[in-house]
Amino acid sequence: MTGFRWACRRGRVAGVAAVMALALVGGAALAQTHADHVRVEPTIPADEFGGAFDNGLQNAAVFAWNEFIALNWPAKSGTRDSADPTQPFGVQTGPLVWETFRSKVEVYPGNGNATTPPHGGAGGYNDPPDYIYDPGTVHTQDGRIAACSGQAPGGPTAWINLDETSELGVNQTFAGIVPAVDPSGRNSAPRLIRYAVKTDHVEYDYVVSPQSPYWYGARVKGSPLATAIANYQSVAGKTPPVDPPAPFVELPVGTIEVKSAWRPLAPGENPRHFHTALVRYYEAGPTPGSFCYRQAVWGLVGMHIIHKTESAPWFVWATFEQADNVRSAAGRPVEDAEGNLRVTTPELLYKDAASGPSLSILGRYYCTAPGLRLYFRESASFSGLPSGGDICVDQRFSPIPSVVIAVNQEAHGAIDDYAAKHHVAESPWRYYKLVDVQPQPFDKSQVDPASGANASPGSFYTANAMIETDFSLGHFSGQIAANGVPTDYGPNGQPDFKNTVLLPFQGGGARIPPVNMGGCSGCHAGNAAAGGTDFSFILGASVTAPETPATGVEQALPRLQRLRQLLLHR
Repeated sequence: MTGFRWACRRGRVAGVAAVMALALVGGAALAQTHADHVRVEPTIPADEFGGAFDNGLQNAAVFAWNEFIALNWPAKSGTRDSADPTQPFGVQTGPLVWETFRSKVEVYPGNGNATTPPHGGAGGYNDPPDYIYDPGTVHTQDGRIAACSGQAPGGPTAWINLDETSELGVNQTFAGIVPAVDPSGRNSAPRLIRYAVKTDHVEYDYVVSPQSPYWYGARVKGSPLATAIANYQSVAGKTPPVDPPAPFVELPVGTIEVKSAWRPLAPGENPRHFHTALVRYYEAGPTPGSFCYRQAVWGLVGMHIIHKTESAPWFVWATFEQADNVRSAAGRPVEDAEGNLRVTTPELLYKDAASGPSLSILGRYYCTAPGLRLYFRESASFSGLPSGGDICVDQRFSPIPSVVIAVNQEAHGAIDDYAAKHHVAESPWRYYKLVDVQPQPFDKSQVDPASGANASPGSFYTANAMIETDFSLGHFSGQIAANGVPTDYGPNGQPDFKNTVLLPFQGGGARIPPVNMGGCSGCHAGNAAAGGTDFSFILGASVTAPETPATGVEQALPRLQRLRQLLLHR
């Protein structure tokens, strides 16, 4: 997968298609010619040093750390998406840069109508957050949700809007270290991991611009977004691939989306080892079908960053975790500096087949004593998933590559040196680690279990223990079958299903051959990209109401089913 430095936009590239095609068909290990280094600076890097095709996993990991540091810099007061260089990295005095990004419901569906863009559309991007859902779904006149009983009204609105409680409707994940019952009675599921999705002003400005008014109506015939999606679908499956007729969704270079995972801290956990922030989470309201919100200070345990760069129009995908997420039943962190394989209790037996994949437990008993471990529950809505009890996470499915571990060590050293120089008392960021990064798509046939670089299983699957916890998402490739289990067979029963088929505009003008990609990149390419929204799940698949602990899986299922239909449409 050796390549070259990318310096041109679509329509201005000549003589590169064959080189990139050969790069993907050839060996999976990238040459590392010039090494970049981790820097504690507030400027978000525009691209990977050398370009996404020119260097190996080391530079991709350094890029991931440099954007992670800049995004987690204290934000400038009153200005979204901007770092305050007068504030040192590691202090917790207010929101961070990425925390001031727009919540997905502040972008799509926004106010949910053709005439009124999401708030901030008329020069008010820096307005404080305001979370407006579909009035008919949340049963309020204006789509805003009231505070729960006992939650003091007024005060600041939390920047972190945790309106997802499931992993795409496939499962829910729980932290055994947190007490099962909230002593205050305010959190109905204190162990449950909850999620927020945000995007920056680059995507927001594009979505609400008069030229691309895509903030509403993905399934409303004749709306700009529905037309753009239909235009994309009109060319899906054509050989050779061609761009769709205009208009179509093409998110600008510089688009960044962040998905984060949060939970309450447990008694005895060191709060200095976590970034903490005020979050808003949701519970069932006082009447059937209604919702209410609470706010509390929780800890960040997982963070995805996807970043569209000049050399990676398919986005660079990076995922970070808090250091001690995976623990033994006694509460001891089980991941050493090298990264061990994660297994589960009970063990899982997976088999792929043209007639349908299967996933089952070995033996008859589920994990009845999770202790302080992480554990998940599969959705009973999918016939192929073992949903009869808890499944405990003991170690990672795939090891963190040694190259990433080395960059983690470099990053922690740089953070320690910076903290000492700027008198920051025990920065929480040295307790976060990069799990992996995907700078470019490649085919599953190129995975090399002996590789410590980008061809390793860890890099191919790039699964976050807090965001893709269960087997189906932690082993994603091909597609998720109708029974909830991943499969590499296509709808016609043929093996080697190619879930990543990049049109010219998605490949920067190069003819990139179809591949079966895994992890974040493959999931977004196979669903959002194939669905016509350029790798983003935000447009057209956002929630119309916040998910609650009891109904989160059920609420997310229609979104997952729509995404799967889009994937199989082409």
